[in-house]
Amino acid sequence: MGGFEKPRTELSETAKDLIVEIAIKDKYGREPIIDSKEMQKGRRVEEDSITLLSDVRKMLYIKNKEKLENEYITGTLDLKHDHIVSDIKSSYNLFTFAKAGIEHPYAWQLTGYMWLADKTKAELIYTLVNAPEDMIFDEFKRTCFMTGTFEENKEAYAKLEEDVRRNMTYDDIPKEKRVKIFTIDRDEKKIELIKAKHKLAQEYYDTIINSI
Repeated sequence: MGGFEKPRTELSETAKDLIVEIAIKDKYGREPIIDSKEMQKGRRVEEDSITLLSDVRKMLYIKNKEKLENEYITGTLDLKHDHIVSDIKSSYNLFTFAKAGIEHPYAWQLTGYMWLADKTKAELIYTLVNAPEDMIFDEFKRTCFMTGTFEENKEAYAKLEEDVRRNMTYDDIPKEKRVKIFTIDRDEKKIELIKAKHKLAQEYYDTIINSI
């Protein structure tokens, strides 16, 4: 079981920044392009992560594509089954996977999902799957440049390629060791807080949209 941080009575600076971005997109059709290597991997290996989870639990999981919404929030769950909703996070590497836990934003995200899907439990699932080959190649070339390692030094070049690949592929690690699952129970008090935050967010949005 994971806990929640004590909720703030006002919007965080992160929330305000996001609302500004939404207002600019709504009014001027522009939005920042954010696409880190961690985000790229997460998108591209999602099906691999679902397959890994299916193998470990010995049951078939299929990606949910249905978008849910109510008057306060919208969301598309990764997996929906029985009384549980699940969200999968594909860890970038073994180091981030080892440190993975119930982060504050994810806990609130899953609370919203339980509300939307009318479920009583949620799972935050971290998986560790191989990076796509082109991402391994790009990371190898970047590391070569950063370390000053080039093909002329064949031994160092080959060793670096081996090290990069080993850090980005995990077939040698048992499948059950590459899935971490945290469970969160539905809490109606948290849902009421989401409603209150929504009101604050709408007020801040109105202020921004009228000032830009």
